[in-house]
Amino acid sequence: MLTEDFTKLPVGAVVSQARTIVRCPICLRRGALDIRQRRYVHVEGSEIEAEGMLVEPIDSCAPVVSHSASAAALRRVG
Repeated sequence: MLTEDFTKLPVGAVVSQARTIVRCPICLRRGALDIRQRRYVHVEGSEIEAEGMLVEPIDSCAPVVSHSASAAALRRVG
C-alpha cells in the first residue's frame, strides 16, 4: 500500500482529483479538502487491485454538523 501524507504539503497546493490543501478547522492540521466525501483527508492510502486503484482515507476529519443545520439541509432536500 502506498500512502500520501497531505499534512506535509503547503496550504494552497492542489493534489489529485483537484483537491486543495487547506487547514482543517477541526484539528488544525493541513489536509486535502474532499468535497465529495465531506471531509478533510490528512493521510490516504492507495493500492492496485484487480478492479483498479483503491484509494481510501486513512486519517481524516469529518465536519461536525449541528442538529439545526442538519434539519435545514433535510428541509431543502425534501
